[in-house]
Amino acid sequence: MTSGYRPRFALMIFAIAGMNIGYTAILPFIPELQGELGLTPALLTVFLIAYPVAKIVSQWALGGRLTDRWGPAPTAVVAWLSGTAGMALIAVADGPWAAVAGRLVWGVGTGLGIPAIYKATGMMADHYGVPVSKLRSFVGAGAVLTLALGPVVAGLVQIFAGFRVVLLAGAALSVAGAVTAAYAMRVPAATPTAGVAEAPAPAGARSGGWGMPLLVFGLYELILNLLFAASEPLVPLYVAGSQHDATGRSALILGVGLAVWMLATLLSGRVSERLRSPAAGTVSLVVLGGSCLAMTEIGDLGIGLLAFVVFMVAQGHGYLVARDGIDRYTDASGTVWGRFNAIADVGFLVGPVVAVAAYSSVERLAFPLVGAVALVAAAGFALAASRLRRRTTLLPAPEPRASVHV
Repeated sequence: MTSGYRPRFALMIFAIAGMNIGYTAILPFIPELQGELGLTPALLTVFLIAYPVAKIVSQWALGGRLTDRWGPAPTAVVAWLSGTAGMALIAVADGPWAAVAGRLVWGVGTGLGIPAIYKATGMMADHYGVPVSKLRSFVGAGAVLTLALGPVVAGLVQIFAGFRVVLLAGAALSVAGAVTAAYAMRVPAATPTAGVAEAPAPAGARSGGWGMPLLVFGLYELILNLLFAASEPLVPLYVAGSQHDATGRSALILGVGLAVWMLATLLSGRVSERLRSPAAGTVSLVVLGGSCLAMTEIGDLGIGLLAFVVFMVAQGHGYLVARDGIDRYTDASGTVWGRFNAIADVGFLVGPVVAVAAYSSVERLAFPLVGAVALVAAAGFALAASRLRRRTTLLPAPEPRASVHV
């Protein structure tokens, strides 16, 4: 066996590109969508939240279970075709409810696909003898990169095309992704090489069940997502109160932050297991809380950009702490990954609500309030993780097989 995981893994990242690019590319076209599809403010809200709600429900109820029953590749194919159908339905919609239906179908597809991706990543790590944290960091970085490409695509094509063309192009790319996933995510079970001892038991072979680890690390990730989702509206709101070029400066801060998040995720996948432990995760939450306090001065580019960079480094590290916890304390099945992500995604729904409500009420104290949430969560996570360690028999995470050269 050789380092053949690289082309297979690259194809899996390509497979997610269509739905991710389409998701963010449509955002700059929201005014056009409102006009052409008759989306009132209330219907626009329904349109926007339909996707994350459908995604959460399908991850919890279907995505993980289908991954365990069918395997990652068939589940991913169904997921990508569902996403394709959702994008196409919005592209041809002539009214608001058809567009909402498209968002629901698209969200269901994404919810089916995410557990399949995480399950396939773990299987690749085992089959090719690659540290699973390394591959999980690649998944995170690839997801951020493809999401970041959406606004770039929108900016390039908006001169000669509207949202319908963008969505149809995303749907076509998702069909290609489904075909690619059928190959890339069909990973055979690992077999020991002659003369080499079998790998240790899977990292999820634990006593005590996976319910508590799922809750602890799912809520940890929920807080990370809440903090990030809250920062997205708060950065431009704060900057607008102190700068003339608020749009440009906000775009710079957010853009640099996403790039840093991607790099931090990649680097965190290469550090020792101890630096991705729950104790290290507690430190990340404390750093997030402190950086939120510093972001009160985000209108000052020097202070604000540095604070946001620190914030995103802690985000990238925390992302892998949560996934490392699932890998080490559970059986990392499709069902576990589906429910973990369903819990975590609630943060994306709650974060903007918290941010807007806080800014509307106390304005410049909004970031400190969000930081306080991080600090309280750090204390709660430290206590929960300590209890988890006491009640769980934890086996060491499997090391790559000696016969594999990466």
